[in-house]
Amino acid sequence: TQHSSNIRIQYSLLKLNLKSEQLERSLTEATLKSLRMQINPHFLFNTLHTVASLIRVEKSNEAIVTLSNLSDLLRSTVYENNAEHITIQAEIEFLKKYLSIEELRFSDRLKINWQIEKEVMNYIVPKLLLQPIIENALKHGLKEKKQGILSIEIGNTLDKQIIFVIEDNGNGLPPNFDIIQDSGVGLKNTLERLDVIYNRQFYFDISNLDSAGVRVQIIVPNCLMV
Repeated sequence: TQHSSNIRIQYSLLKLNLKSEQLERSLTEATLKSLRMQINPHFLFNTLHTVASLIRVEKSNEAIVTLSNLSDLLRSTVYENNAEHITIQAEIEFLKKYLSIEELRFSDRLKINWQIEKEVMNYIVPKLLLQPIIENALKHGLKEKKQGILSIEIGNTLDKQIIFVIEDNGNGLPPNFDIIQDSGVGLKNTLERLDVIYNRQFYFDISNLDSAGVRVQIIVPNCLMV
């Protein structure tokens, strides 16, 4: 009958929607896992080298703090809950521990500016959203800089979306930079995750500043809120 046919069609559509959601969830989880695996090895080796250097020059207190921060980072990315989203406050706490280790490696050559609006602290964002962006700035932009500056801003747009702005005063992007062809694993994973999580309802831009360095801007909906 017509009624039973409509029911079968609706049921088929429901199954297709569920499969689509499952595939999207699997892709997000796989991308996050890939991102974690990409972060840990080289960052771990660099940090252990820094700790060894601190011990050699008898800076034991700094070595202990660095190992403690490294332990917290590894616990957060590898062993603790596999939640795809965390609060902005938790993301900032993670980044500050990550950057405290990088500051030791840069010695006095790195200055970090934070500008975070208090009202965004409880918004939910994808876990490890900003770390790949910041890592790119340190690795490609500021590595050889005598006095590097990294600025991190998080706030609301005029229409109450969440806006992230990461700027550095480093070397800048190469000529004819193409975000699809020239991006590394971390940046590509970030774009893929944003696309899946927000269903293309997001904004991402990376460009050279007029003076020197690179500016990354991300805008996402604030609908995922505690």
